[in-house]
Amino acid sequence: IVSISKTDVTCNGLCNGTLNATGSGGTPAFTYSWSGGLGTGGSKTGVCAGSYTVTITDANGCTATATATITQPVALSATIAGTNVTCNGLCNGMGTVTVTGGSTPYSYQWGATANNQTTSIATALCAGTHSVTVTDNKSCTATASVVITQPAAMVLTPTSTNSTCGSSTGSVSVTVSGGAPAYTYIWGGACASSTCNNLGAGTYPVTVTDAGGCTKTASATINDAGGISAAITINQ
Repeated sequence: IVSISKTDVTCNGLCNGTLNATGSGGTPAFTYSWSGGLGTGGSKTGVCAGSYTVTITDANGCTATATATITQPVALSATIAGTNVTCNGLCNGMGTVTVTGGSTPYSYQWGATANNQTTSIATALCAGTHSVTVTDNKSCTATASVVITQPAAMVLTPTSTNSTCGSSTGSVSVTVSGGAPAYTYIWGGACASSTCNNLGAGTYPVTVTDAGGCTKTASATINDAGGISAAITINQ
């Protein structure tokens, strides 16, 4: 009679299973021969996942066989879904890890760029590449990374047209690059478009807000040379 005890592979792809065959009855001593290239001997270590058959032969040449299957868990795999930074220079990105396979529960270790957070969701991420290592209940590991992006910085280029003769004939305008179109404009109460007309001399601040709620401020100045002046010279 042949019996086999075993321990399964702990992590997918490893070869750390064990097999131990025991014979009873017959006439000792026994010899053991394994399939799958495991050779001879009753105990085998470093066994990969698979099915193995052992044949035991006693002193009289009588034989008996038994088969055991070494299993392995489903491969541990991790992916990260990233939420990008909303405004250039902020650190409000986020990474969410999804894990499959392995043996629950899982633990998480983010890298230094993610402030070494230890949860499945990393918050307050700056633009850049962030990685996480996931470890399962049997110390198997998987790594994943995500690239968090940010929009280009908003750049405001204000221009103005001067007024004349003390009248309200000046204008201000602003051109925007970067950020996330479309933009909204507030000219300090003067108007709410990229160009404001019929303005007198003065400095006009503008706040531009993009589609992501990011803001940038600048100002444009209207000058005025004044009107015509007259003087009277009296000769007695």
